[in-house]
Amino acid sequence: WQIGIDQIDLPIDAGLALGQHPLTSIRAVLPTVDTRQLRAMKVFLTDRGRNITTVMADRINSELGLSIIGTQTPSAVVPKVAKILGSGRSRALTLIRTELGRAYSAAGQERMTQAREVLPGLKKQWRRSGKLHPRPDHVVADGQIQEVADPFVIAGVKLAYPRDPEAPAKHTINCGCDSLPYMENWKVSNPDRLPFTDRERAANRFIRNFDGAVPSAADLEAPGGQT
Repeated sequence: WQIGIDQIDLPIDAGLALGQHPLTSIRAVLPTVDTRQLRAMKVFLTDRGRNITTVMADRINSELGLSIIGTQTPSAVVPKVAKILGSGRSRALTLIRTELGRAYSAAGQERMTQAREVLPGLKKQWRRSGKLHPRPDHVVADGQIQEVADPFVIAGVKLAYPRDPEAPAKHTINCGCDSLPYMENWKVSNPDRLPFTDRERAANRFIRNFDGAVPSAADLEAPGGQT
């Protein structure tokens, strides 16, 4: 939860440090985001998992909740979730990474919603994960900019943030993408899409053939748009 907030606060504070705004720190003017808000959001989707009973989901969500509030590490959750599932470490890791990542993104979205009230012009930008074998649709979306309150559009699917609980599983499970704060007057090294590394190009044919264009939200929503 706090990591999700930090990913918003730290870039904003770095931008404010450039002296282009009367504020000097976003944390100085924004209230702390209470972890109780996360519980109210119901971002965990463990109950949608295959062959997971309601009782199992409740137990898993309890363990995830303890990790969110910082009383146990994610690594400590893995064997507990694996035991509840009666499965190996791999399935538990997938579930934990997805659900904690979902909470992380929900915290970031909540923080940007707060920050927008004191920082006019604040927007959000989708950033791909950098994984060697990412979802092609998420590679195409890299660099997409939206208003904080508006969803990203990924292959015609609307996501408020990466791993949005309202989005289909094909766009959320094991997704490693991020939603970062964006201001037009910030000077950043890669304002559009991130460059691919040699390792990414060597490992992934889609990336090698990708032309690098960042389509607009309208293009992605239109029939026949890039996916």
